[in-house]
Amino acid sequence: MASLVPALDRLLGPLAPSRQAARSAPRPLSVVVFAATGDQGRSVCHSLVADGGFVVTGITEEPFGEIATALKHEGVKIVKGKMDDPGSYTPYLEDMDGAFVNADFLNSFHHLGPSLPKALTLEIKQSIQAVEACGKAGIKHVVYSALDDLPEEFEVPHCASKAAVVKHIRTSSLPATILYPSHPFSDLMAWDLLRERPRFDGQGSGGPKSYVLAVPAPDECMIPGYAVEQIGDWVKVAFQKPAKWIGQDMKVCGEILSVEDMAKHLSKISKKQVETLHLTKEEFYQPKHRARVGDAMWAQYRACLEDKFVRDESKSEAIVPHQWRFVQWAGQSKDVHRILEF
Repeated sequence: MASLVPALDRLLGPLAPSRQAARSAPRPLSVVVFAATGDQGRSVCHSLVADGGFVVTGITEEPFGEIATALKHEGVKIVKGKMDDPGSYTPYLEDMDGAFVNADFLNSFHHLGPSLPKALTLEIKQSIQAVEACGKAGIKHVVYSALDDLPEEFEVPHCASKAAVVKHIRTSSLPATILYPSHPFSDLMAWDLLRERPRFDGQGSGGPKSYVLAVPAPDECMIPGYAVEQIGDWVKVAFQKPAKWIGQDMKVCGEILSVEDMAKHLSKISKKQVETLHLTKEEFYQPKHRARVGDAMWAQYRACLEDKFVRDESKSEAIVPHQWRFVQWAGQSKDVHRILEF
């Protein structure tokens, strides 16, 4: 019977069921991902390719690196482009249906000295150039990864830079969704906040290992977090439902939990002792603590402590039902396993 199908298709021509099915199948969406080898870009590439309904082009400054090579094997078309050189990526924007725009602030920060003001200025410039290039190319849907626009007295520098880009987008006619991630759980590794702390007995000899969760905030500080490994799932939803999400904000939050609860979860899954810094509120607000932590990080945790990052776990769950909570993320994190040795 199977051998008759090709002959039947030829006989029926355009009326053949297989050809009609092919015509009725939705055309895959072509999406370009900026900073494709960064944490967010990589997740977006993973999610879109795995779905099967997208053709993905990833822009990166390192097209032959380990991450880029892995993305190629997954089916992502990797191209070289530099955020500070629009001419290097503009040709790849033609005929795209969608774009995910995310500037890597940390990359700019480390390459410039580090110099916080210069890095922020560069991020704003690069991001605006990218979204404007998307508009000129006629891209129908841009998803921009932002951060919260906080009140001036609570300003967090790397939030303010992204807020400036959002204001630019809102004054344009660009069809966009503004994505507001929370604090990545993986910041614990990025900022070296989870580490071993040697213990000593009364004689000064080495005791059993213990670990510190060195988040520079009081134990009761509630932090809205999410798994950056899953951010691509939110981006995918936005691209799949443009009528719902163009012109809208999408807030990402896997779980809101305290510093103390993070340490308890880590202790439970690793069966190791993980302590916090046990900071009090009074100690947190001391000028010497702020100076030791640095203004940018201190301001970020102050905004958490005073509930300025508004998130709703249930609303986020309604968009992406399978999002990880902190304990799920920590349980699968190779870095957490490596540091806590379990």
